[in-house]
This record gives sequence, C-alpha cells and structure tokens, in this order.
Amino acid sequence: MKGLISFLIEMRSLKLSISIIKDVATNVAGMLILNAVAFYNKFPLVYTDTGTYIGTGFSGNVPYDRTIFYGLFIKHTTHGISPWPTTLAQGFIVSWLLFKLFKLLYNERGNHFAYLIVLIFVTATTGVSFNVSILIPDIFASICLLASFLLLFTVDLSRTERITLIVILSYGISVHLSHIPILLISLVLFYSTILILRKYANIGSIPLKSDRVKMIVLTLLITVFTIPFANYLLDRKFELSSGGHVFLLNHLREIGVLKDYLKNNCERQDYQLCNYQNNLEGDFMWDQNSPLYITGGWIKNKEEYGRIIRGILLSPKYYSTIILAGAQFSFTQLITFHSTVDVPQRKNSPPHGLIRWRFNSSENAYLNSKQNTNGYVLASFNFLEYLIVCISLILIISLILSRNVNPYFFFAVVWSLLFTVVSAIICANLSTVNARYINRVIWIIVFLATTGLLQLISQKYFQKTQ
Repeated sequence: MKGLISFLIEMRSLKLSISIIKDVATNVAGMLILNAVAFYNKFPLVYTDTGTYIGTGFSGNVPYDRTIFYGLFIKHTTHGISPWPTTLAQGFIVSWLLFKLFKLLYNERGNHFAYLIVLIFVTATTGVSFNVSILIPDIFASICLLASFLLLFTVDLSRTERITLIVILSYGISVHLSHIPILLISLVLFYSTILILRKYANIGSIPLKSDRVKMIVLTLLITVFTIPFANYLLDRKFELSSGGHVFLLNHLREIGVLKDYLKNNCERQDYQLCNYQNNLEGDFMWDQNSPLYITGGWIKNKEEYGRIIRGILLSPKYYSTIILAGAQFSFTQLITFHSTVDVPQRKNSPPHGLIRWRFNSSENAYLNSKQNTNGYVLASFNFLEYLIVCISLILIISLILSRNVNPYFFFAVVWSLLFTVVSAIICANLSTVNARYINRVIWIIVFLATTGLLQLISQKYFQKTQ
C-alpha cells in the first residue's frame, strides 16, 4: 500500500513537472514571438526618450518629466551589457500574463498550442510587438491592464502567483505617471458597471469579490506613495513629478485657452510668457527654441506656469472650451492608434550617445539596425491593423450576443474597453494626442476577439466529435 501511494505521488510530481516545463516553454516561445519586431530590426527599437531612460536609470538622477522606475528597469535587466534583456523581459512578462488570461478564457484541450497560434496572429496584425520591442515603458500600460484583470478574476491563484502579479502591477504603475489615474478611474467605472449589472442584468453569477478590488486599490496607493519616496531618496524632493505643469499648460495651449488668457491678463500680470504670446505655435514642450526653453526651462517656469494654470482653471469662462475640446481630443485619441517607429536616431542623437556610453559593444548593431538605416514604411500595416481592430470589435459584439462565451470573456472585454477609453481621455487631456497611447493597449481587443472565436470553434468541434 505504501509503495502504491509513493508511486502515485511520484506520478503526480512528474505530471506537475511536465506541466511546468510546458508552461515555461510556451511562455519563452511567446516571448520570442512578441519580440518579432526587435529581431526584424536587428536591435530593440528606440525613441527620442530612450536616452533619457537609460541615462537616469544608470545615473540615479530623477528626471523632471517622468519617473525613474523604467530607467531602473533597463539598468537592472541589462546590467550594462546589452539592451536586449530589457525587451526580452518585457516579452516574457506579457507572454506570461497573456497565457494566464488565455487559460482563463479558453477551456479546451491543447491550450499551449492554441495560445501560440493566437499570439502569432495578434503579433502579425497589431502593434503589440512594436510596444514590446521598444526601449520605452509603453508596454507597461498593457501589463497594468492584464495584471489587474487577473488579480480581479483568477480564482485559483497560488500565493506565489498572487504576489508576482501584485509586484508586476505595482511596477507597471510606477513606470509612467499616466497609469495612476488610468487604473484608478477604470477601476471605479468597472466596479460601478459590475454593480449595475448585478442589480439589473440577468448575466448569471459575477465572479468578482470586493476584497480583490481592495487589493488593487491598496497596491495603487502604496505605489503612489513609493514614487515620491524614491524621488526623495534620490533627489530630496517628495513629489510625484516636477513636470506636470508643462504637460497641462501645453494642453491648454493646444486648445487655444492659453493664448486668450494671456491676451486678457498680460497687462495686469508679470508673466514672462506674455512676451511670447504671439509665438506659441509649434512644438512647445520639446523644441529647444520654444518659449518654454527660452525663458528658462521646465523647473524655472514651474511657479509661473502654476499661476497661469490656476488662473485659467478658476475662470468659468473657459470651462465650456475645456470640456468641448477635451471631448474632441479624447475622441481623436481613441481612433488614433496606428503603429509608429521613430525617425532614425543615428550618431549624436540622445539615444545613440547613451547607448554608446552604457552599451558600448552594442553601438555598431544599433547604428546598423533597420530603424537607423532603411527606416520603416508602415502605411499598409497600419491599414491592416485598423481593419483587424474594427473586425475584432464586431466579432466581440457577436460573441457576447450569442451568449456562447463564459463570463470571464465578457468582463475581460468590458475591462479592456474601459481601460482603453480612459487612457484616451487621460493621455489626450493631460498630454497630447499621440498614436502610441492607444496602440499600446488596443491590441488586447484583437487578442480577446481571436481567443473568443477560437473557443467557440473548439466547443462546436468537440461537440461534434463526442
């Protein structure tokens, strides 16, 4: 009898080991698929901000317009050897989260192979690989979306998995300040939607517990405190960011409110910006010849810009303009999600200087990458991406109306759509319209639609074969 028990224990351990090996192999394969653009480029993609992230991460100097945490992510994943481990780490995290979501939504056999098929399709038709393969924190918006949903709805999480998801979510929030309001507002809207559905809609049991919501809120609050605490340790400033005033003032400039305010108040105020009220066009935030830099830059102008912003926000005459322009910008942002690759960042560009400094052995590979030699023409790919997203939305509506999907699919769709819409509103109105802001999350809609369709096909196939 003891021998039989020992044999059964050994067999169970063997099955568990095989299952773990299959999961790890699947996630490694997913990581490689998600880095397809980086492999095609022969080097991770870069953006004009990539140099800032590398420089601040290795130096420990807190940037005034963003957090330091993505820079630290680059530092600790690369150890100054090569940028490749950063994009590979991003790919592995996303693959692990997607595979867990896929197993929650896809209840049939062979989920490892099916997952990879879905992932290949999504990578080939959306911008997911562009976001995974680039050395900026864009992909962490999707990581926040996925990790928070899994924490909300996955029932059989082990303690290790739960802690891992909390750590991933917390770090995902910390790498970009926009993630804080996006996650908080999305969570409030989502929980409110669930409560309304529970009261008025007949959709069966809703697998959402309030303690899961509290866990995410607590994670968010701890992270919000951690960012200024880290800034204080490194820069002696207990604040989330030193640059929020510039982003907000730039938005008020874009919608025309700033120019009108200066016109009506410059006779009574001593703003330096009054001297440039007729020269506010162009790239206000990044052009070194803009009034922002001519008058001293981000930090020097903080007090003045704060006074201007308060003056505008306390003037009811501007409320209708702000609201209407905000709605217009939000809608424009929501439908602007094409994939992009930055212009070549060759010698003497900010990314080149930092890569040469911190990853000297990678300089030649960087300069010879496709991005820095031939560049990219993405018109055809972006047309395909828009088409696939539209088809996916139609397919999702059809799947939900057919009632042939499990509740997790419905809630994953609601959560993803809310997160995407809130992202559009926050990013368009606190920064500016940029295709990257929605491209970094819209691909999840395609993933959900493809998974739902595959689940429906599998169900009908297995019913016929039984």
